[in-house]
Amino acid sequence: MIIAYDFDGTLVEDRWPDIGPKTKWFDLALKLQKNHKLILWTCRTGDLLTAAVEFCKQNGLVFCAVNENLPEIVKVYGTDNRKISADIYIDDRAINVHCKKCTDILEKMLEHDMISSSIIKNLYEGDPNGSEDN
Repeated sequence: MIIAYDFDGTLVEDRWPDIGPKTKWFDLALKLQKNHKLILWTCRTGDLLTAAVEFCKQNGLVFCAVNENLPEIVKVYGTDNRKISADIYIDDRAINVHCKKCTDILEKMLEHDMISSSIIKNLYEGDPNGSEDN
């Protein structure tokens, strides 16, 4: 299985541009890398990306690819598409469109014509109303 992992806010606490402490998702990635192919999928570039990759490596996490598709995927599509091809995406800013709770909240937001970062933030924390609108 191919798993694409975000860095800031997922593998580590979000302290961008610094690197925050490791999270439980980092520990899971360490276990998953034994039997699956992991891709680091992050907005970091340049020195910030290098620092993230090195941090992961120093802590035992080595990726099969960084911000690019695996060679076997490139071969299938004939190019390295902009979208990373993975079976699972683990990202602190993702919403699973197949999750009933997520879709209920999104429908509520659309119904009331509102976009609230607090609703998104609290999506998995059990507070569907959020605490402030942005």
